[in-house]
Amino acid sequence: MKVFPFTIPKTENVTLYIQEYKGKGFYDKLHQHQELQISLIVQGEGTYVIGDCVGEFGAGDIFELKFHIADGKSGGIRS
Repeated sequence: MKVFPFTIPKTENVTLYIQEYKGKGFYDKLHQHQELQISLIVQGEGTYVIGDCVGEFGAGDIFELKFHIADGKSGGIRS
């Protein structure tokens, strides 16, 4: 599986960047970035890939993704 580079959109000299995503689906391309990422799943469910681990996620799950670790999620919010 190909891992895509991902650039988190932020301004220069920012120590902490917070982004709230309210889409119906998650970013599903396997990607990696140079930033530490903490994700809280507020609503939805699906499957994650983090490094060489695959599992299920749902509302209330928290992920800490270290630097340069490949990750992706599939699934989303069901109507």
